[in-house]
Amino acid sequence: MSFRVGLGYVGRKKCSMILDRGTLGGRLGQEKKKWKKSKMEMESLNVLSFNIRYVLDRWGERKELVSDVIRGHEDRKHDVFGLQEVCVGGSLVGQDASIRREFTDMDVSAQPCFPSYFGEIPYVGFILAFIFNSPLGWVFRDLYALFNTMCLERILSVINGPMLFHTPILGDLFYLLLGSGWSFGNLLGCNSSLNPESFPPLLLGGKYRTAQKTKLMVPKVNGDTQRVWVVNTHLSDTPGFPSEELLKKACDARVSEFLRIVAWLESEDDIESTDAIIIMGDMNSTPDEPLHNIAAEHGFKSAHKYVHGFEPSVTFHQNHQCATKDLGHEECLDYVFFRGPLEATSCQVVGNKSHVADSTLYPSDHYGLSVNFKLV
Repeated sequence: MSFRVGLGYVGRKKCSMILDRGTLGGRLGQEKKKWKKSKMEMESLNVLSFNIRYVLDRWGERKELVSDVIRGHEDRKHDVFGLQEVCVGGSLVGQDASIRREFTDMDVSAQPCFPSYFGEIPYVGFILAFIFNSPLGWVFRDLYALFNTMCLERILSVINGPMLFHTPILGDLFYLLLGSGWSFGNLLGCNSSLNPESFPPLLLGGKYRTAQKTKLMVPKVNGDTQRVWVVNTHLSDTPGFPSEELLKKACDARVSEFLRIVAWLESEDDIESTDAIIIMGDMNSTPDEPLHNIAAEHGFKSAHKYVHGFEPSVTFHQNHQCATKDLGHEECLDYVFFRGPLEATSCQVVGNKSHVADSTLYPSDHYGLSVNFKLV
């Protein structure tokens, strides 16, 4: 267990004092906005789930739009954001490094998915973990992240990237050689005033599929605190335009992964029946799939459905135009589930507006979900 725990797990606030260059929003030298809330303001929790589409799809043009979504509005700053498809570098380069530099009041935990599985390899897992987390390993991770940021979109614009991704063995080798397999991951950011405690990731078994877990202490107005467990995940997808057999297999995989997350949470020695739980992310699951019934059976509600009575019509869209576009049906794939002493008071679809000067440019090929929770 300790072998796979250490591999690919990026600690909090690495390099927060590094020179602020190339921040996610490109706001070099601007004063960082402080998000810290007083205890008297913390009877609520603002949460964002957003798939940011790695460093593909015109990343250089859309990164400022992504930054705006993460930040939220003046009257609705996000206390927690869970991002999927993040380019995780070593310490200086990568979307995670940019986020740390820009959002200085946030405690950021980022974790590349595929390398975490090396810890599963008997005997050599410890060696691989040591190399990956060594100073030399961090240098290579930065180089991979830099190469992907600068070159990956150009390469995939002449190659069918999605098809190759789902090609057994060949796809894995291709993306590992490009460095994408080493840096593709998830990120969880939490307001530092909530005293976040991050845990090693859960390996879900699918390709590039893991879950992150953080425990928060949310202040109440009476001086007490409410413990809130937050999970950020990206469940297995359905390849291309599948047959019924492949679709059923993918649906079953997502149910299995969700149940593993629930068991992972409930097996915590520290968890109590009075704790609140949030599970959010790109579930790759449409509202009519069995996963939603399974979630309800375990006491979870979908925030958007709870607030509006229905799920969003679309969170994965085709409006964004680029050479590396992920083609598919427009559908709802992203959710924020919750249970325990929380009430979702509002849930907004965000990141669904194009750039003011370019109607083909969106923050991502996914829309995000911004949820306000009230402690109850």
